[in-house]
This record gives sequence, structure tokens and C-alpha cells, in this order.
Amino acid sequence: MAPPRPYRLCVLGFSRLAQLIESVAVDFVDRIELVVENRRFSDAQAQAQALIDRGAVDVFIGAGSNGAALRRALDYPVVLVGVTGQDMMSALLRAAEFGGRVGMVSYEAVSTELADFSRLLKLELLLRRYRDEREVRQQVLALREAGAMVVIGPSLVVEAAEALGMPAILIYSQESARQALEEAIEVARLRVGEAARRAQLAAILASLAEGVLTVDADGTITQVNRAACDLLGQMEPQLLGAALHGALPGVHMPKAYAREVVSIGDRRLLAQWQPLALEGENVAAVLTLQEASTVERAGRTLRMASRSGSLRARHMLSDLSGESPPICVLRALAQRFAAIDLTVLIQGESGTGKELLAQGIHNASPRYAEAFVAINCAAMPESLLEAELFGYEEGAFTGAAKGGRAGLLETAHHGTVFLDEVGDMPAVLQVRLLRVLQEREVVRIGGREAIPIDIRIIAATHRDLSQEVAAGRFREDLYFRLNGLRLNTPALRERREDISRLAYAVLQGLCQSKRLKMPGREMVEAFLRALSGYAFPGNVRELENMLERLLAVSQDQEEGLLPETLEMILPELSSSTAKPASSAVQSLSQTREQAERCHLEATLQACGGNLAEAARSLNISRTTLWRKLKR
Repeated sequence: MAPPRPYRLCVLGFSRLAQLIESVAVDFVDRIELVVENRRFSDAQAQAQALIDRGAVDVFIGAGSNGAALRRALDYPVVLVGVTGQDMMSALLRAAEFGGRVGMVSYEAVSTELADFSRLLKLELLLRRYRDEREVRQQVLALREAGAMVVIGPSLVVEAAEALGMPAILIYSQESARQALEEAIEVARLRVGEAARRAQLAAILASLAEGVLTVDADGTITQVNRAACDLLGQMEPQLLGAALHGALPGVHMPKAYAREVVSIGDRRLLAQWQPLALEGENVAAVLTLQEASTVERAGRTLRMASRSGSLRARHMLSDLSGESPPICVLRALAQRFAAIDLTVLIQGESGTGKELLAQGIHNASPRYAEAFVAINCAAMPESLLEAELFGYEEGAFTGAAKGGRAGLLETAHHGTVFLDEVGDMPAVLQVRLLRVLQEREVVRIGGREAIPIDIRIIAATHRDLSQEVAAGRFREDLYFRLNGLRLNTPALRERREDISRLAYAVLQGLCQSKRLKMPGREMVEAFLRALSGYAFPGNVRELENMLERLLAVSQDQEEGLLPETLEMILPELSSSTAKPASSAVQSLSQTREQAERCHLEATLQACGGNLAEAARSLNISRTTLWRKLKR
């Protein structure tokens, strides 16, 4: 640790005073750094201010009128060399050697005891006072004319007397100078310590991301950090010493802790007041300022951290494997829809990759850096699903967590909510979800406060929601809210040309994750030939399940699959699920027509039904588009 620096003391006065203090300062050489400025008041003030501006001084030392004037003029510590009764008596004893009359010129009044002491010494004491430097010479001349043999006084008086050829005695003693030095050192020590504390506080305030202002009881800003200046768009000199109501219009200092959202220019800030009390009376307050959006992000991070599991989307649209026309069209549409911040409804059979598609849309959207929250509406009882979606307040029901809990809709603020199997959502929750979509706010169970949220909804279902609406099982108004942008995931039987590619991709992934050996190509091809006419009612999920079985039996088998082994791992081929295969298989032309129809419908929907705009997007003429639609 570095030793503390010496205290910087400056003597501003006349030569005799400076010489006296220098003679005593040798005893403090290891603690002080003494600067002597031999100047009269006329230019001493300017020199003192220059030293202050350079930070070259901690405390000034002065005496008499010069010191008193500096103390009045400077907003800085000035220690005065005092005159004790002992100093005066010592000076009179020395003056007695001259005999006769003794003159004394002082800036301050002299005690009557001094006159009594002079009579004991049989001296005639002539007292004079001066108010400023101009009167000193006049008073000394008057004393000479009055027959004074010697003059006693401060440094200014001594110099004036000697200039007139009169003997003079300096009123200050070494003991007085020593006391002044010790007092100056103590003042400097306190000042340097306070400066260090202020510097430390300033460094702490500068490191804070929040804006911080301190305000005194009169509403004047006394301290401000850089973050506050940035948030308020003002410089520190503009704010320090300014009235709070002038610097921050509409912001008033309360008498108790308060928190509110205020608008400063085009910024929304969260302002928090903490009054500071002394002996029960508010003497100041601390105001902290934060960007409201920053606080919202922090709250969302905390809500996400309180949830188990990841709230991130892992899949991209490129993970939607396949090169068949239906899949190519689906990927292209999904890429376009990702950029449009509207609700998406995904319909398709179970196992066709609806959640993978939803994750891909989220990751391709401007919300990709925010939360992706998925919930299966068919997998939970109604009461539990309601609590998961909307959250609850403390005491809302038996077993409610202390402090309550944010729901998934609230947790996903600024992100995406994926509602899987939304067609199975209970009717009561359909009403609450509709309100969320309309008002963009959520009310927790047992709560009264509406919490604003900014989310994108992607819903998925294996049901035909238009039929569910017709049957009265799904609300028509919610259906229209969800059916903003629509995508249909094709069944695996509608894109058979992708099965081989999918199978090899799945096998490679399984072998890598489970550290198993890849089956031989002949074995895989035989397996796929056996499935050539299968309808795949479980779609890709069912294909993955079948491939896991193949992988299990292939580890200890080098040759191709025996018929009995194939029948054992693919019992579906001999069950009733295989019978619809022939009717389910579509021709290539049928598949292309269906993909083209889906593409046309989605493009028209995205263009709001505008034929001209849709034709431009499809790069075909309006006549061609009309003919295709009519067909």
C-alpha cells in the first residue's frame, strides 16, 4: 500500500510571517509540503484561486487583515495564526528594552489586561487599529509623531515600521505558528479524507447502470452520476445546483418512498424515491432512474429463471427435412410468415412436425432472441392449464406458492407462445385466451391488476377448427383471431419422396446420441421397401419409432433382415393400420396440385385478398392466377 501523500499547505502573507512559519515547519517536514506566497491581499486572492483550480493546495495559512480577507473571499479552508495573551506580554517585555512609549497597531481589538500589564512594566502603551492595508502606514506615522520608540504588530505593521526607520517587534510567536500549523494539518487531514470518500462515492455512482440523483430538502440537485445525465439528456453542470422541478418537469419529491413511471422527452423511465431523514425530518432524498424497458427485460429474465427447463427454441426452419414440393412450399411460406408479426395457426396430423415448425418460425422472426414458451393444451386438466397460462397471486387457491407465480403468457413477454393442440382447450379458457389476444394483457388468477404483455401466438392443432366451430366445440371469434396466417403440415404419406432422406437423418442422429452402430445400407433399404405402401398414420413420429426398433435389432446382425425379423419389428404392416395405405397414396400430380393450392391460399391470405399483389408475389399474371383459383 502506497504511503499517504503529504498535506499541501500554503502560507499567504508577508515575509515576516512566512519566515516564522517556515522556521517551525521543519518539525513537520515528513507530513507537509509547504508553499509560501509572499503577497499582499491585492494579488493574494488571485494566486490562491489559481492554486485551488490546479488542485495544488489543501489548506491556506494567513494572519491579520490579509488572512481575514482571504477567509471572506475564498470558499476554501483558511487557518489564521492567532495572537495569544502570552504573545502580547512577550512582545511588551521585549519592547520594554527600548524604554519610553511603545506603539501597538492591530487588526483586532486588544484586551484591557494588556494595558494593565504595560503599566506594571512602566511603559506608556499607545494603541492603534487598522481596517485595511492602506491604514497601516498612517497609523505607524501617527505613532512616530506621538513619540513611540518601538512598534508592535503583525507582519504588515512590522514591514511598514521598518520602512519608516522605526524598530518593530512581530506580535506572533513560534508557539502561535506551531498551533496554526497543527490546526492546518488536522483540517487538511479531514479534507483529504472527505475528498477520498467523495471520490469513492463518485466512482461507485459512475459504475452504476441506474441513474442516481441526490436532492436536498429545498429540491435542489446536489449530486448526479453519468447514467442519470445520459437518461435525462443533459450535462452534469446543467443539473448540479438546478431545481428539481426545472430539470425534471412533472417530477416531484415525495415525503415517503415512492415508485412511478415518468416520461422524460421520448423516454419512459422508472423513478424510485428514497427520502433521507435526520432526527425524524426529511433533509434530502435519493432518486434512481432506469429505462422502463430495461426493468421489463430484467423482470422477464427473472420470470424465465424461476421456470424449470429451457424457454428457448432449438430448431430452425432448415431442420424441417425434405425436398418434396409440399415441404418446399411449407418452408418458403413459413420463412415469409416469420417476418410478419401476426398470429399463426398450424394445422396437421399428429407427428407432422408442428412444434418444430413453430420453433423455426420463432427463430426466423424478429423475436428470435426472446423466450419461446410451449404448452400442450390437451395434456393438462383445466385448472392446472389455467394456472400455467395465466399465473396466480398468493392465496388465490389452496397450495398457491407464496408470492404467487407468473404464467407462461406473462413469462413470454416480447417472445412467442406456442399453444399446441389448441383445439382441445376447454371452453372457459378459450374466453380468457380471446381476451388476451384482443387486449394484449393478462390478469392472474386471484389478481385484479391487468399486466400488459407483448407476445406472438403460434397455435397448432390436429383438428379441423372450422368443423369444431360448426359443432359448437370451439369459439368462432377465437378461431378468427387465431387464423391470421395459416400453415398446413403435410402428412408423411403426401411426401413419400422424403421418407428415405428422413430415415437416414433420423438413424444418424440416433446413432450419434446413443453411441450405436449404423445399420448397413442394404438392411436400411430392405426396411424402407417394406414400408413403401404404408400409410404412416403417426407420420414422422411413427417413422422415428420404427427406426429405433430397426436400430435395436441391427446391432448384432451383419446380414440383411430376415422376413421373420422384419415382421417382428414392423407388426403395423399386418395390422388394420396398413389397409388404408392404397387409398391414402396420392399420385405425384395430386401432391403437386395440393401443394400449389396451399401456396395460392396462403399467398392470397398474406396479401389480404388482393389479387394483383398476390400475382406479383407469385410472379404470374392475374389471368393465370384467376384461372388457377377457378380450377
